[in-house]
Amino acid sequence: TIDGTGIGSINRGEYLKYAIGVSSFSPAYVQSNKSVEVYMFYKARPGSGSSEVAAAICAPLACAGSYQITFTKTGPNSISDYYLIRLLSKTADCGNFTCSDPSIQSFLVPANFISLPFTGNLWGFFGMEVGFGPLTFSNSTGNFQATTMNELTMGALRANNYTGYSGLNLGPDRVLCPGDTLLLDAGFGAFQYLWSTGATSRTINVTSAGTYWV
Repeated sequence: TIDGTGIGSINRGEYLKYAIGVSSFSPAYVQSNKSVEVYMFYKARPGSGSSEVAAAICAPLACAGSYQITFTKTGPNSISDYYLIRLLSKTADCGNFTCSDPSIQSFLVPANFISLPFTGNLWGFFGMEVGFGPLTFSNSTGNFQATTMNELTMGALRANNYTGYSGLNLGPDRVLCPGDTLLLDAGFGAFQYLWSTGATSRTINVTSAGTYWV
């Protein structure tokens, strides 16, 4: 499904093509009941002069992400070039971004993130055209993914996803007050789970202070 709408079925070794027709700043949520690889193609803006099509593998939501990512634009720098960044994080972490460029930092506020309704609004998306960099983005409370699209008006187009593939990062230490319950999530996609408590589920509820691992 894409944004909750069924688009077809495929078997092992097959592929399915679908034009989602969204703009550079509009996210689309792809969901499958089996493991699939999602390969996204990007087309240059009309009238840009770029004739190339860029592509990148889309990382899954819950088992990928980094706390800090640095990137810079490559190729000739021109005021007519188009350099776009996209950030994807849990909604609870959208207000905890920092950027090395103060002019971008002022836009990194929760109100500028687009909630993804088909994730139950648990994830938020931010897109912005930026300068040439280098740029460093970090989040103090959770993992996030970053994507860049580098459009060179002389005919080149580059797309990249930046993420660390790890579903075993439980985040920073947190304070647990008496009577509170904390949900720990080991991430989607693992074949088996084994917690220090002996639980074998993807998530556990913690009611006592201590050290937990999976």
